[in-house]
Amino acid sequence: MAEQDADNSGQNDGRMTLIGHLTELRNRLGIALAAFLVLFLLSVAPLPGTTSNSIAYQVFVFLQAPLAEILQEKGGGRMISPRCMKGFSPRLRSVSSPPYA
Repeated sequence: MAEQDADNSGQNDGRMTLIGHLTELRNRLGIALAAFLVLFLLSVAPLPGTTSNSIAYQVFVFLQAPLAEILQEKGGGRMISPRCMKGFSPRLRSVSSPPYA
């Protein structure tokens, strides 16, 4: 029995070729992308029986409810985000090039 284990251990020791690894990676990425697309479409699709509410809208309302209550207690107001992407956008400046002669 021990001799058979020793003989079989060299045949299948868990090694894969590069092509085998790339094939497995492709399959896993395909499954992940398909799952992401299905879940994304389910989250933005309208709920059954409604025309405009989606799961994403319901999650947004749930998450902003505490802030909305605080704003209501303080006399009203609304949530705005005038420059929410300012920290992430690249800083670009206009540089005029010299005219070609």
